[in-house]
Amino acid sequence: MKKESNDLFQLIKSLTRNEKGYFKKYHSRYSSQKSQLYLKVFDAFDKAPDTKRYDESMIVKKLPLSLQNSFTSKKHYLYNSIIDALCAYYSEQKTSINLKEKIIAVEILMDKGLLSQAHKYIKRILSIAEKQESYAVCIELFKYKRKIIASESKPQIPQIEALMESEMLYIDKLNREAVFSNYNTLIGEALFKKTEGIADKKALSLIKKWVSKIPPIKSSDSIKAHFLYYSIKASYYLALGNSKKTYENRKKALDCLERHPILSHFIRDYLWTLNSIVIEARDAGYVERTEPFIKKLKEIANESREKGIDGIHIKIFQQLPNTELDILIKQGSAKKAYQKYSEYKKLLPLYEDKCHLSTLKVFYFNFAIICFMNHDYEEALEWCNKSLNSKNIKQMREGVQIGSKMLNLMIHIELENFHLVEHFAQAFLRTKINIDVANTTAKSIKDYAVSEGKNLQPIKVLKQYLAEQSFSIFEDSFIKELRLTPWCDEKLGLV
Repeated sequence: MKKESNDLFQLIKSLTRNEKGYFKKYHSRYSSQKSQLYLKVFDAFDKAPDTKRYDESMIVKKLPLSLQNSFTSKKHYLYNSIIDALCAYYSEQKTSINLKEKIIAVEILMDKGLLSQAHKYIKRILSIAEKQESYAVCIELFKYKRKIIASESKPQIPQIEALMESEMLYIDKLNREAVFSNYNTLIGEALFKKTEGIADKKALSLIKKWVSKIPPIKSSDSIKAHFLYYSIKASYYLALGNSKKTYENRKKALDCLERHPILSHFIRDYLWTLNSIVIEARDAGYVERTEPFIKKLKEIANESREKGIDGIHIKIFQQLPNTELDILIKQGSAKKAYQKYSEYKKLLPLYEDKCHLSTLKVFYFNFAIICFMNHDYEEALEWCNKSLNSKNIKQMREGVQIGSKMLNLMIHIELENFHLVEHFAQAFLRTKINIDVANTTAKSIKDYAVSEGKNLQPIKVLKQYLAEQSFSIFEDSFIKELRLTPWCDEKLGLV
């Protein structure tokens, strides 16, 4: 039996409030009265619960019988109608789409034999496209310009040569952009998806090989090419662990984006770069420099929320809270972090079902750390359990899972839940491969549980264990920012 396609369901669930409203107006304007029935199908999909398991039969049951017949063809029609509406919606906002539509106007003028008008139109569009670095549009326009020149009765060799020279220049710019773009993607795959920003030997070897192949940037390169070049350099220095160089190059990449005449085309890159700069400024010891970038992210989020552009402020919410809380934790500003946590705790229910699972896991973990730092152990335990019980994203969030187990153990020690300490100690130690150290620590923590806090040996072993381990970025961050080693010292009476 053929599997039901959930493409329409996913598409409708991805629409913002504004996009849904525009589609309904668009459909009403350009569709017949009979076709208004399709809006009922749209509403049925829109109101269906956003569950992991797609059940089309539940949606169909709620529709009139007239709409249940030939449902697959109705879905296909509705899907295409939504795509058409989205194209119309964004053609009013995205300059690149708008320019491509103007190319159609050039073709129409040429088909009508209005070559002089087409030539004027080409000149006007070229001027805009060149300023916006829309080189693909320029190359497309040269095709029509060549036809106009060829239609002249006399040979136009100098004009054709000049056109060829301009076209080759734009092709070169596009090719160089493509080279930088491909290497930027490759390095991102190796650095962020596998190792969370810390390169292992294999990833570092690959990154060094790729960086050696990248051509030097030229002043004649596009602003986008410059942005990609400095993004590559930033990722390279991040792989090497050079925080200051990472920050400097990421800042150059941001400056490039802010110089681009149509920043809106790169809004996702812009948001990611802004958030990265905050993290990298923090890691480089430039905490005081993070404030203007955080402020900018909040301004963009508020503006997009007011305009009903859901995608942008949701994306910012998935990045900014963890970054901002992380800075306050690193500074040791427990009270300020707790105040900020209280703000984000109120906002979380509005975004929780829209956030990526791995992002939520880090939210819960950071919330638990902040509550722990402020001796709110009961609430810290709630968040820690949410982090532990949320889906463990393989590789990308292993560090958070290990950190949550470690924190869980600490919380139970603070709450004097000694009957549970051994269980959670073993749960934490099972995540490690050093069996000898794990067994020794487990035995010591068992003694600690039996003596109800009088035996300090497990804390000594835990401190030694931490010193011996090689941690990934999240565990290392956990030790530094939660101050696990000072916590051990405090329990040992050394502070």
